[in-house]
Amino acid sequence: MESPRTGIEISLTRASYGIRGTASVRCGVIPAYQGNSGEAIATIFFEGKPTHFIAARMEGGQVLLLPEEITLRMLEALKSDQPFVLYLDGYETYVTTRRFCSAWNHIK
Repeated sequence: MESPRTGIEISLTRASYGIRGTASVRCGVIPAYQGNSGEAIATIFFEGKPTHFIAARMEGGQVLLLPEEITLRMLEALKSDQPFVLYLDGYETYVTTRRFCSAWNHIK
């Protein structure tokens, strides 16, 4: 069994419509969910508890638009100094609050 690749980049963007979260990979593509090229499945662990979700898979397959609920939960976790783990099919990343506070202060 191949171990998952790291290299997921998570971005948070604030605009007039609110805050959007994306997850992207540097190499390869995120597999489509059940043959639907517009969706991918992901799992996020908050305090060790998994939440499975479907995300919009953007053209090219390297970027996911995260659901609003997941984005808000990620923000709350980071603001509360709680790390989390994000798994995409074949990829994983451990997210900590390091550098989060100063970056968040620039967009809020």
